[in-house]
Amino acid sequence: MRSFLLLVGLLALCGCAAEPATDRAPSNGTKMDPTLGSDPETVEIPSGSFERGPGRHHVTVSAFTLDRTEVTVGAFREFVEATGFVTEAERWGWSLVFQPERTSDPESEQRVPGTPWWLRVDGAQWRTPHADGQSAPEDHPVVHVSWNDARSFCEWRGARLPTEAEWEFASLGAGAALYPWGEDLRPEGEWRGNTWQGRFPEADHQDGHPGLAPVASFPANAYGVHDLGGNVWEWVDDWYDPSYFERAPERDPPGPDSGTEKVLRGGSWICSESYCQGYRRDRRNASPRDSGLDNTGFRCARDAGH
Repeated sequence: MRSFLLLVGLLALCGCAAEPATDRAPSNGTKMDPTLGSDPETVEIPSGSFERGPGRHHVTVSAFTLDRTEVTVGAFREFVEATGFVTEAERWGWSLVFQPERTSDPESEQRVPGTPWWLRVDGAQWRTPHADGQSAPEDHPVVHVSWNDARSFCEWRGARLPTEAEWEFASLGAGAALYPWGEDLRPEGEWRGNTWQGRFPEADHQDGHPGLAPVASFPANAYGVHDLGGNVWEWVDDWYDPSYFERAPERDPPGPDSGTEKVLRGGSWICSESYCQGYRRDRRNASPRDSGLDNTGFRCARDAGH
């Protein structure tokens, strides 16, 4: 059973590691119009190339399909009902919940050192994310899922987690942009992703979603993919290595052979301009593969033609 000391290792989800921004648009020889894949919940991402990492490493990605949205509570429920799967948070009996408010007895609380807004909550899991008797809405992204849980779901669906290169390429739907939706955080004054507004961690309300938002609450990018910036951090297949980009193969880089943490991309509703900014396309994150919080989720991918 994991120890509460593991919470220190989960600090990665409370901050963000940054890589220099990509400055070139993808080159794929096709229009950016999205097309539906064989599954109505997926879109086809055409093959193309882009530059990534500190040395502007050239990467080419083969065509693949990607879920249009993050996996929802409803979809995950179907998986659990069909297989009897039990998530790691359920087996541990607890998970971390974003809860900056203090109780009347703060000495009894188990909080993450350095980021006191994360609270260990017994019974927190995907069905009841706050362990308060309230069920998670079916159209919200499923949370409190580990990398291991996410991989199991994708395998059940005949799919897989996207590689980090695939995920990053899909986020380039707007071209050479700082955010998955373009160069401006708020184009024409509108919020384009579920992120934190106001003074962190005291207020989050300007986009209409004080916390998680239903999937596809904001416009899709040019490939037809929603929520690639904000809502929940998304697990990808790769092990984390900060120097991997510099030595990765140019064609379909699979990620490092081994590691201690798995990569997450896209930021979450807890990321703000003053804290984290994980919704930027030049930000990446990592965490142990058995961890999960109330701001981590995932989506699935498939090779083209599958």
